[in-house]
Amino acid sequence: MINKTLLYFVATILLSCSPSSNKVEYGSSIDTIQFPFVNPSFLASRSHSDLELDSLRKRMWMEKIMGRNNLYSATYLARFNKVSNHEIIAIETSADDWSKSFLLVLNVNLEMVDFIEVTDSYGDASQDDSGGETVNGIEARTKFISDSSFIRTRIHEMIYSYKDPKELTEKDSVTEQFIISRSGKFRKVKMDSIRIRL
Repeated sequence: MINKTLLYFVATILLSCSPSSNKVEYGSSIDTIQFPFVNPSFLASRSHSDLELDSLRKRMWMEKIMGRNNLYSATYLARFNKVSNHEIIAIETSADDWSKSFLLVLNVNLEMVDFIEVTDSYGDASQDDSGGETVNGIEARTKFISDSSFIRTRIHEMIYSYKDPKELTEKDSVTEQFIISRSGKFRKVKMDSIRIRL
């Protein structure tokens, strides 16, 4: 006759060694995360977080956006009210010379349904043959109007002959309004653009 204690011990070891599922059960961790921002009305490149994603979440969500590039950090940035039973969160990504944040729609299993970039900050400079410098910069920010509607403004700035008497600045501003549909997809409903030369 097998000792019950020995049988329990063997069963416990077998269960702990069985492969675990990659599917994250709804509510298992998203409810316990202390997001730096909750229902913010505005996100910009200066909105930062130090709360890093674990490797599973980074694989589940960010690889679909960033590919398998590991040369960036990803942090939890904001959580919003649910839309049609979907979780809405923002994730910040950054590297040496850029940072971008993405709004993610997650289903009840915390699988990503859709994503969209909501902030961006990038800057670079290059020299032409005559030694003149051109500065290229991108800045994007997002204003949240309601649980399911937001406006993203993206400004692309080019400064030609930087710090030269002939300096010329060209700014393109694009404003887009999006909604989150009942199926959890982002849909653009309006767009305006402006070009400014200084």
